[in-house]
Amino acid sequence: MRSDCGGFQLQVVLLLACCFLPASTGLQSYSADRSRYQCGHPEYKRVCFEHSVRAKLVFNEFEPVVIRCVVRNLGKHVVTWMKNDGRDIPLTIGHKVFASDSRVKIDYSSPDEWNLVIQGAQAKDSGEYLCQVNTLEKLLEKRFQLVVRGGDTDGGSGKKSSVNVKKQSPESSKRLPNDEAVLSAETTRELKNVLIYGPAIVLQGEQFVSFTCTATFRGRDARRNPDASVEWYHLGFRQVSNASSMDISMSWKDGDTIVSVLTIYSVRFEHSGDWVCLKQPSEKRPPALETASHQLTVLGEQSMADLQKKE
Repeated sequence: MRSDCGGFQLQVVLLLACCFLPASTGLQSYSADRSRYQCGHPEYKRVCFEHSVRAKLVFNEFEPVVIRCVVRNLGKHVVTWMKNDGRDIPLTIGHKVFASDSRVKIDYSSPDEWNLVIQGAQAKDSGEYLCQVNTLEKLLEKRFQLVVRGGDTDGGSGKKSSVNVKKQSPESSKRLPNDEAVLSAETTRELKNVLIYGPAIVLQGEQFVSFTCTATFRGRDARRNPDASVEWYHLGFRQVSNASSMDISMSWKDGDTIVSVLTIYSVRFEHSGDWVCLKQPSEKRPPALETASHQLTVLGEQSMADLQKKE
């Protein structure tokens, strides 16, 4: 009797092993396949940002600030740092610093790291910073929120107490503090059917610069309309694709939105000016043009330096 019972238990164990082992193996294989499409995997070849890098940062006043931006598969593309303060003036482009503030540096620690350094943090340094890479497909960016906390006050007198600033080694200055005190702020944008995204200031001689226009139509099946499209204009002249100097692509998103990317190759001074994206046909009532415009300024290095002095 015991022998039969033992044999039955053995059969149950073997049956369970046959059922669950293949499923477990398949799950591991699925996880391995998914990892190949993540930034940082050796088989992932597109430009991408390392998302594990902290994006919300808190530093005390007078401390050195290091904002880490890790970019994989950068290739020949260029990393640009901006502060989202409405001025559209780059802090750094590649290895070159354009910020008028001498406290701002670029730390090129490794081929993948482009760290923005601000020596002696001040309250005015708080805000949103953008690490950008302009690719042929689109403008990639990673946003960082920086908060600089001021020194403590003494006994309610309103005067700041003395602060002992401990000198830090380069290695310790790269350690990022806790970000629990950062409050996320949502930005609102006026609802508009035509929008343009792209850099406002670029250097003459850049390999390329891209603008993205999105035009949204009312119907979810707008893509069935053969007349639905967008047109690009520069200084009032219609722009078309040219194999040597310009490429214009167009695709549909969600059936009601056209996404058009205009790429200029070998940026020159004459590319400065107003770039306009026109939605066709217009759906405004009464009839009116539906457009979005974007002002591009192309500067030489000396012009950029002069602009920084004026700021």
